[in-house]
Amino acid sequence: MRSLIFFLILIANTLFSGVAVLNGLAHEFNVTPGNIYRGSIELQNGSDGAQVVTIYQTDMSTKYSGETIYTDSLLNNRSNRNWVKISNLIITIESEEKRNIDFEINVPNSNSLIGSYWSVIMVEPRDPIHIQKDENGVNIQSKVRYAIQIVCNIGGTGTTDLKFINISQKKYNKQQYLEVDIENTGQILIKPTLSLELFNDEGTSLPIIKSEKQRIFPLSSKRYVLDIIGIKPGVYQGILIADCATDDLFGVNITLHLKDDG
Repeated sequence: MRSLIFFLILIANTLFSGVAVLNGLAHEFNVTPGNIYRGSIELQNGSDGAQVVTIYQTDMSTKYSGETIYTDSLLNNRSNRNWVKISNLIITIESEEKRNIDFEINVPNSNSLIGSYWSVIMVEPRDPIHIQKDENGVNIQSKVRYAIQIVCNIGGTGTTDLKFINISQKKYNKQQYLEVDIENTGQILIKPTLSLELFNDEGTSLPIIKSEKQRIFPLSSKRYVLDIIGIKPGVYQGILIADCATDDLFGVNITLHLKDDG
């Protein structure tokens, strides 16, 4: 019988019946070259039967278009995949049992290391979380993989920089939004929050609009969507600020032309 398998790769904390990650999907270390660091990934099997779990490593990058790219090619010169050693590559977790996957990070003793280095440990339960048949009798299996980021920041090094790639007004279901695409052009992982302050033609400031924080690795990019619903039609001058939660703020002036949706 033919079957199709679809994978749901999780990069944020989400629980399903079956195997769950208990201690987060990002492990971040401030490191010194030449030192060794250790951590663990805590798993729990919430299903009624035993679960076989496969563990492997890969590299990761993101694009503002919504893609998250996982690769084995080691083309990322900021990969720390070769620094990370995993205790087990396949384990069996009994029903309601908790198990740890231990890992060790051996940071090379090199003065050339600057900024952030990262890779991903994939945790993949063997059994699907959902099986159904389509109209042609083909089994469709939905499986889940957890993508756990292992990040090493070389303490006190690296530049913070970003680029506003694209800023555009969009309309969905007659509601207006501002899309902002940002690329990390620096050397360290940044976690920007965007804020937009608009001024009407009288120079009066409107309430500041803020986004959720996102993680952006060097040479990766993310898209932010700001809700500008409910603002009266008109021409507005604005200041768009990216706050990276460091001493660095990045801003750009914009002009918005808001039309009546009616």
